[in-house]
Parts: sequence; C-alpha cells; structure tokens
Amino acid sequence: MAKARTKAGQQYDRYKHHGGEQYTGMKVGGTHKWYYDQGEWRERKVTPDDWKIYYKTIKRRAGKAPDEAGVPVGTEYNWLIVTHQRVTKLDANSYMTCMEGRKFKVAHKRAAKDTWNVSTKAQRKRVIAYLQALIAELEAADDDTRLPWIVGDAERIYGLELRNLNELKNMAAELEIPGRAKMKREELLAAIMAKLYGTRKKAEVLAFNRVIRDERQRDTRRAA
Repeated sequence: MAKARTKAGQQYDRYKHHGGEQYTGMKVGGTHKWYYDQGEWRERKVTPDDWKIYYKTIKRRAGKAPDEAGVPVGTEYNWLIVTHQRVTKLDANSYMTCMEGRKFKVAHKRAAKDTWNVSTKAQRKRVIAYLQALIAELEAADDDTRLPWIVGDAERIYGLELRNLNELKNMAAELEIPGRAKMKREELLAAIMAKLYGTRKKAEVLAFNRVIRDERQRDTRRAA
C-alpha cells in the first residue's frame, strides 16, 4: 500500500496556474539552495570566443526536503541553462567563478515512465521559442537596463535576486536604506537594487565597486 502524501507533498502535487498555464510542483516564486560537490568541468575551444563545455557533479540540498514531498527518486529533467559566468584568476591554477542567468525546463521524464513528456521535435521547438524570447528581451532593453549576460564599469552582486529576507535585511542595513525595518522581501530587493544600480556619480560607482570587491575577496578566503 502506497504511503499517504504529507501536507507538503499534497501542496506540491496540487494544480496551480501561472500566466494562463496549469502546472504542478513548486509554486512560482519559490527558491532552492544547493551545494555542488567537487565536479568535473571539461572544455574545448572551437573558435576564438566559442567553447564547448561538459560538467558533471552531484548537487545536494542545503536543507532537507519535507517528508514525502517532491518528485519520486528516478525522475529526470532536461534543462536549458543560459548563464553568464564571471571568473577572476587567483593564481596560476585557480579561478574564483560565479554564475548568474536562467534555466528553462525543456522536458521531464517521470520515474515510472520510459519516455519523456514531450517529443524530441517538440523539445526543439521549446528551446527555439525560449531563446527567441530571450533575444527579444535583449533587443527591447534600453542602454540603462541591467542585463544578466553583460558586464559594465559598475560591479554587481551576483545572485542578489535570490538572497533570502535576512540576507537582504543585512544588506539594507549596510546601505543605510531608510524604512527597511517595515519592508517585505520584494520591497527590500527593489530598494537595494535602486540604491546599487540607480543612476550614480562616478565616485559612487567606484565606492560601490570597492564594496563588491571586498565581498568577493571574503568569498575567496572562505574558499581557500
């Protein structure tokens, strides 16, 4: 007899709606945090600017999944990842690296199934449509729009939009944002982004860059 799903499991399985589309699983707006084991990254240069890459590792949840929640063991996913990778050389053999971008679910295969939920032809169409939407987003952006795949003179904090409430509160305190105590998470994020990425004088940009470099150096020391 199958074990009954917990409340968390029932919530995961419940049908939800977003943008006129019905779906199950984590609610839109939810977040995950993972730790990746030391993995294997291989790459081959095919043009002066273009590389083919391969990466394999195990990722582990930072916390613990609720009992009887989530998909069954054996479920597979096909993700398209479009990301910006920022690297800084530390020594002859080491680089500090961080990534920021988007991932899009192209298809999935349930644990008890032998086939993917959509055909290879349909997957190709989904990938093309998603990339075309990203291209349209880039083309529509004005010169002042902050884009995840482009770097400029001003530094930026990677993963800012994925930080939790407490992390944003601490950052808002460092930036001395008024009224922060009563702000909700999205309000804090908007205020921080306005403070960091709004129109600033060159001196403010340089001061902000120093703050980000200090944070990056702390990350480097922790990784050593």
